[in-house]
Formats: sequence, structure tokens, C-alpha cells
Amino acid sequence: MPGLWLHLANVFLVWCRRGVDGFRCDAGYMVPVNAWQYIIARVRQEYPTTVFLLEGLGGPWQATADLLTVGGMQWAYSELFQNYAPFEIADYLDHAISESGRLGVLVHYSETHDNERLAKGGKAWSLLRNRLCALTSSCGAFGFTCGVEWLAAEKIDVHLATGLNWGASDNIIAELSTLNRLLSDHPCFFDGARLERVSARTDPVLMLVRTASDARDRVLVLVNTDILAEHDALLPGARWAELGQPCYDHLIGGAGAAPANADGGNVRFALAPGECRCLAVGATPVGVAGQAYRRLRAQEAWALRVLGEVLPIDDIGPHDWQRLAGFVDGGAVRFLAAIPFIDRARARLDLLAALEEASRQ
Repeated sequence: MPGLWLHLANVFLVWCRRGVDGFRCDAGYMVPVNAWQYIIARVRQEYPTTVFLLEGLGGPWQATADLLTVGGMQWAYSELFQNYAPFEIADYLDHAISESGRLGVLVHYSETHDNERLAKGGKAWSLLRNRLCALTSSCGAFGFTCGVEWLAAEKIDVHLATGLNWGASDNIIAELSTLNRLLSDHPCFFDGARLERVSARTDPVLMLVRTASDARDRVLVLVNTDILAEHDALLPGARWAELGQPCYDHLIGGAGAAPANADGGNVRFALAPGECRCLAVGATPVGVAGQAYRRLRAQEAWALRVLGEVLPIDDIGPHDWQRLAGFVDGGAVRFLAAIPFIDRARARLDLLAALEEASRQ
């Protein structure tokens, strides 16, 4: 149906010209992959940074995998929001961590309009599930349906004007703000961070170690998935020492309750029903964080885009992204002046070395 594909591509482009920078593709797996290939390619010709988010819930995983690879989409819905038992959460997280690194980011939405609202189960339940989804997210990709912050309990009907409980005095705005700042500013939630589940798949307390891409920062995430009962979590003493004995809790903005030593050299954490913690060695990350990180990433992205105008993609070789950003930060004119003198064979092997040589010319 090439005529229909052309029409739809033009519809997408109309909205891009009006300022839209991304699209949620509802039930995207019901559209043929080759149709998405054409539409996405047309859009990215004019707007190369446009995001396509697949809503693939209810479709086969292979369809999601195909659309995140040959289809050209970058993000897809995660299904963590509909996994509840400890083993379900553990197994799905293992899948999400692996596939987000291999195919494209799976976004942890704490709830969707297709399900009952979290607040229907109470404030504590909503907090638990929002924190679980945020603290286990890949690249900090976490979201929620409008009204979660106001503890809206009425199920959304996309064809009706359902209530959002807007302006309710009992809400979780402060807690969600804390989560969003943490995901926005801490290196352990940026792209390239490594996630490792260290609890057993049947443990009621999920333990997850997040390590920043440069390995300079780590956090220990603990989530008591049981909303009704307190549970202990045991971490091997050697692992505790390796993490630097983290005690600063980013969720409360201070030192949390100190863990206790247990038999066998383990470290024991006692977590109240539904309690979540995000522990680090200190309040301030060691590595590049917050706005400084985003500035460096923007400089690197600009450098790659400029290089892509001159060099074939195969000639843009491996490089340290922070060093490339630093090269640009040292002088955009110097960077631009060096490009015509780049040795392409050298650039394929070491982009930064090729740039340094070219700049000396």
C-alpha cells in the first residue's frame, strides 16, 4: 500500500513541523514492519532525532524485537507494570535489562490506561510500584499515566472524560519529584549504566546494583515487593564492601537506617512493607552528573552529526564520548577546521587520534 504509506508519512511530518518530537505508536505491531521502515525513514530524513515509542502490549515479543531493530523504532513499552510476584518481577527485569541493552530501551510505565489505577490499591501500593519501576529502569526510562501523582483511582477510559483527582491534597507529588530528580541527575541512571539483580528470583526483597558507565558510581536498590509484611534482605559482606558500604538514601535525602551484620558475614537490611531504598556511598556522585552530563552529551551528539555530514558512517571509528565532547568544548572552530584534514583510514581505528592529527595541520 505505498500510497497509504506516503500519506501517513506526510501526516507524521505535519506534526513534526508543528513541534512534535516523538510519537507513541499504539498497537504498532499490527502495522507491517516494512510500512514502519518507510514512514520512519521519511520522517528522519527531515527530523533525524524524532523518537518512535512502540506500544506493543498484547503482541508477541518477536514483533517488538523486529520493530526495535529492522523497523527503526528506538523505545517500547515494558511490561513490568503487570508483574507482581517476586519471581515474576525478577524474571521480567532480567529480560528487560538484557533486551534494553541489545535492541532498544523498554520504558517502565508504572501503570497504563488499559489497567486499573494504582491508587485503587491505596497510596502505599502506588508509591511501591512507582518506585519499583523508576529504580529498575533502563537509562532512567520511567513514566506514568496522568493522575498518578494525584492518586486518581478512577480507571481511564480513552473515550470518556474520566476524573484525574486533580489538585488533591493527599498526593505523591513530592515522592515522584524525588524519583525524577534522581533519574535525571545521577550517573547510575544514565545510558550505559549496568544493572545487576543480586537477589534470588523468589526473594520478596528485590536487590539491584546499578553501576555508572564509567564505574565511578554505584547504587544499591532495595525494594520490598510485599505491601503487607516486613522482610529482611541479606547481602554478602564482600559485596557490601565492594560497593563501599553505601548508607546515603537518595529517597529520603539522608542517611538511612544502618544495616546490621548477620551470621556468615552477610549484611542484613530490614525493610518495612512496601519500603524502597536507593543507597549510595555519598549524596554527591563522583562522576559527571546532572546538567554537566547533558552538556557533554549534547556536544558529542553535535560532533557526530557534523562528522556524519562529511564522513561515511563506517569511517567514524571507536572513541571515548567524553573525550570527543572535550575536543569540541576546547573550540568548535578548531574542531570544524580539522575535519577536512582527517585521515579516514586512521579515523576508522581511532577517531580522536585522527582528529588530533588533523587539528595540528
